[in-house]
Amino acid sequence: MQHLGINYASETKTYKNPSTCLGQHLFTALRPKPTTQFPTISNTMQYLSAVLALFGTLAIAGKHHNCGCNVRGAYSEELSQATCALWGATQIHTHFDGHSCVDKGIGRGIDGQPWENTCRQAWQINFGGNPNDVEGHCWH
Repeated sequence: MQHLGINYASETKTYKNPSTCLGQHLFTALRPKPTTQFPTISNTMQYLSAVLALFGTLAIAGKHHNCGCNVRGAYSEELSQATCALWGATQIHTHFDGHSCVDKGIGRGIDGQPWENTCRQAWQINFGGNPNDVEGHCWH
């Protein structure tokens, strides 16, 4: 099949040479390479590294340096201290600073959802309260 001087059946294109008046000379040029590149191993590795870095960042985003507990929307230092004592039994780098539970180490922190679960547990065990009345509150 040929259209506008391009031979689609082969690997070459045939053009009429515009420099000759009768167009008797023909020249062929290699068909241009497609612009789409197939991924190479190095491109794939770079892509995977970027994706893993993103997931690592997202996982760290859930960690905070300060956490406390709210009861029915109000911050409770008593519950925060009790929760920090419970949390600190397994997380040795945490301590209560008089207002919140703290873990300021590089690469460390307090994960928000497990902290909230611990707030609810401490509220129920230490204060006999309904765990649905409690929310964890973390910042930094």
